[in-house]
Amino acid sequence: MVREAEKKRIGYMIAGQFEKFAAMCSPSLRYVHSGGSVDGLSSFMEKVQSGLYDYQRIDYPIYEVRVLGGCVLVFAEFNADVLVGGQLKKLDNHAVSVWEIDGEDLKFAFYQATPKAK
Repeated sequence: MVREAEKKRIGYMIAGQFEKFAAMCSPSLRYVHSGGSVDGLSSFMEKVQSGLYDYQRIDYPIYEVRVLGGCVLVFAEFNADVLVGGQLKKLDNHAVSVWEIDGEDLKFAFYQATPKAK
């Protein structure tokens, strides 16, 4: 179930379907970027809707999923081409996302990307 949710999340970001992305998020979302900046749901939405972040390509192979109490942890790689303020950035990160279990639904609650060691 969480693998399907992650696939949808990534697809929405590439397709610019930001309202669908927002609908799958917890209102208390925390999104920690690989450069260290942190967004909540509203600030992240402002940035993607304005075109500040424009995801061109995302490869997100998941290598581990853990269920802990009321949440699911997803460990993956986040390899992407992103235009940030019009400048292309190639990301090669480790990533963890946290999904809250909300009845039979999942809500995207936390994301953190960390650049891989070179």
